[in-house]
Amino acid sequence: MLGGFLLIGTWWVHILGLVYTVIRKKVPYIPTPKDDREKDNWLLNLPNIVVAACSLAAIVFGLYIDWNPYTWIMAGIAGINFAVMVFNIAISRQKDVQEVRARFRVLRNSFSYYRMLKQYFWNFRHGIYAGLRQFAFPIMLLMAISTLYLFSSMRRGNVSGGLGEQREEVFYTGVFQPSEPGGITEKAGWEDFQRRFAVHADIVSVYIPWGDGPRSEVPLQLAEAIYRNGSSPMITWEPWASGFTFSANDPELSRERKVMARIVAGVFDGYVRKFARQVKALNRPVFLRFAHEADNPGYPWSATGGNTPEEMKNAWRRVHAIFLSERAYNAVWVWNPWKPEAVEPYFPGRRYVDWIGVTMLNYDSLAAEKEYAFAELYAPFHRKPIFRSGLPVMVAEGGSLRTAHQRKWMEDAARAISTSCREVQAFVVFHSAFDRNVPPGAGVPMLDWRIADAGNFFRVTGGIKKTGAAPLKQLRYITPPAPAVRPRWTDTLRGMEYQKGGNWFRNLHALTRAEVIQDFHAMRETGVNTVRRYGPGAYDRNVLAAARESSLGLHYGFWLPPVSDAVAGEAMLREKAAEIVAEVKRLRLHPEIKAWSIANTSFKFLQYRFVKPGYLYQQKAYTQWLRQLVQEIRKADASRPVTIDVDANSQIAGLLQYLYDEIPQVAAFGVVLPPDGEGLVQLADVTAPYFISRAPVSLYATAGPTRNGVFITSWQDEEATNRITFDGLLDTDGRRKPDWHRLHAIWKGGGEKESVPEISILRPAIAAREGKTLEYRALLRENGNWQYASEGDIAFEWSLVRLDRQGKAIRRDKLGNGAVIRVEIPFNPASYRLHVSAARGGDVSVAMATLNTPL
Repeated sequence: MLGGFLLIGTWWVHILGLVYTVIRKKVPYIPTPKDDREKDNWLLNLPNIVVAACSLAAIVFGLYIDWNPYTWIMAGIAGINFAVMVFNIAISRQKDVQEVRARFRVLRNSFSYYRMLKQYFWNFRHGIYAGLRQFAFPIMLLMAISTLYLFSSMRRGNVSGGLGEQREEVFYTGVFQPSEPGGITEKAGWEDFQRRFAVHADIVSVYIPWGDGPRSEVPLQLAEAIYRNGSSPMITWEPWASGFTFSANDPELSRERKVMARIVAGVFDGYVRKFARQVKALNRPVFLRFAHEADNPGYPWSATGGNTPEEMKNAWRRVHAIFLSERAYNAVWVWNPWKPEAVEPYFPGRRYVDWIGVTMLNYDSLAAEKEYAFAELYAPFHRKPIFRSGLPVMVAEGGSLRTAHQRKWMEDAARAISTSCREVQAFVVFHSAFDRNVPPGAGVPMLDWRIADAGNFFRVTGGIKKTGAAPLKQLRYITPPAPAVRPRWTDTLRGMEYQKGGNWFRNLHALTRAEVIQDFHAMRETGVNTVRRYGPGAYDRNVLAAARESSLGLHYGFWLPPVSDAVAGEAMLREKAAEIVAEVKRLRLHPEIKAWSIANTSFKFLQYRFVKPGYLYQQKAYTQWLRQLVQEIRKADASRPVTIDVDANSQIAGLLQYLYDEIPQVAAFGVVLPPDGEGLVQLADVTAPYFISRAPVSLYATAGPTRNGVFITSWQDEEATNRITFDGLLDTDGRRKPDWHRLHAIWKGGGEKESVPEISILRPAIAAREGKTLEYRALLRENGNWQYASEGDIAFEWSLVRLDRQGKAIRRDKLGNGAVIRVEIPFNPASYRLHVSAARGGDVSVAMATLNTPL
């Protein structure tokens, strides 16, 4: 190795010899002195000194003008060259080194240690070489297997593209056991039930009528006892109008009529608000089953009392809004129809409902027609789309009359729930002997629903997943601060997401500073005033420099890891927070950064994984971590605002209000709109400061003239290893898509320019089977009509895009040019898309379609 370095150092001698050979110059032989008395000539080192100086200058200059992985690698190569040149220079001055070493004793001793370490290193190296020679084949075999496993794992990871987490399987069992005919639940009743059958009730059902008296308020002592039992109360909240003294003066309410219309009119707002505050004061989950069975003629809040489905839905929404305004976030809303025919007309909307309740009571021989098994009773509900939309279902009143058939009916119910009716995630046993709703001709004053063997049913259903019996913890919602102490937020955002080259290792080319500056100037001309970039990343320095040069503001974002359990993942979240705060401290002196952005929050995923009340504790834990993170960021940099991105859904208004209460130091929220625009309509109800985050131009344009600030999804399409995007305003070649012109018209004014007509793909009306060759044709929309595309000033480019199992593009193969293309159908054509672009000048229109024509 040493000889090799010395040979490199004589590069200039070989070049000089080559030159002399070419020009036929004769050089006399001068013998090298052997007595080592002659001083070394510094002029002989001049070529190596020049090369070392040039290498060092290249490193400094290259990293100064650009900072990307390519320049890092080139700087590393130049650094090696610099080190070799310096080494040769040092070796050439060996005589000087020996004289200095002889003069100083410390250096002499140090050199002896150096020789000893050198000997140890030689022995170690020799042992390594000997071992490698002896075990070369097994090592090579192990490396080959590891490499194959690594690539296969990467492929599997790219195909899955998600967390792979399933919804938490949880089943709540509960009981309603009144102690007397009045239907009042008492502590002794459900405690005796648990003790007698050796079970635990996750839910204790309580019925509370509306009215002025104490019995119409939240029973605080009973609720505390339920919580200490490790259970949650379910309040069936019955809107009886006659319970209020003022109803006597109302000709309708005094006869228990039109109560829903009066709720909508605000007549009962005072009572509802008072009740909401009492629920909030419990600070733990409360199932609220309001106006159950609104289609049941036995109740006056049904059509019997002159109420319509529309009035019922509006009443539900008003009550829900009052609870939200009172910050009663711990209410878990259970909507309970009576018959399956009432599902569509009475459903108030998904944003207002947490659980769907059903009444499943088997009247056995007293049934009007015949005895029905649980599966038969539930089947009409199960067929309703809303019951299979992801909302959990609760049997809020379930059981069979106390007869010889009861045990079998309950066992069949447990079996159906655990197999074919998996959306049912709670069952409250109607354990009452005082039911006066007796069918005509029954011949008994009251019905007895008490279950003879509750232990067996609870064990079967509890086997789905047992729930703990520890006392329920306080949620401890905080009191919102006064508006004056909150960070100020001025919404002037015309933002653009810029993640170009984000995963530098998989990029097909390096992102140079010149390219970033060019993009930033182009974005500014489009009307952009702010760019958001997630970090830390390899190109941070280039992005900061481009923002400074183009005078664009930069929102520096942190992409959070997905969290599947905020309670169990507390340690991981703390580590992530420390990383983020350290990065804030490192970058806070850059004036180009105007705000810190926290993105990819996991509220939507946690809500998918957990149902309430479990989700409430997950939400609280994750929110508490975010509050601490924002506080730490503000402590490290108090001059800049902090924003948090939240995925939009039908409940976005309530979620943002909750987060704004719980995280007082956040300046604003970025609402991430999904492709279908879910949650866009609900933004009108949002009172917290917000802007639209990562939205396509098509959705942003529909927000109307009062649209808030926005970050458009992406500036340019990207193509990297195992990742291709098509959501940019520019294609991969930098040509402007129609959305670029649309956004330019919104922000800059003027008409919306359409340089290239809209394009589509005409597919053959035959099945696309593997190996078959089919013809596809481009269509252009001109003058409102689709026409065959023809060759001319528009260039057509075709490619075949491969998708993974999640539908994400991972590879693109170019097929050819022209208005018509013939394609050989690949294996599994469903995992491919045909992509065509029509380009004219600097503009392009694109379309993508399946290989098969939809039936």
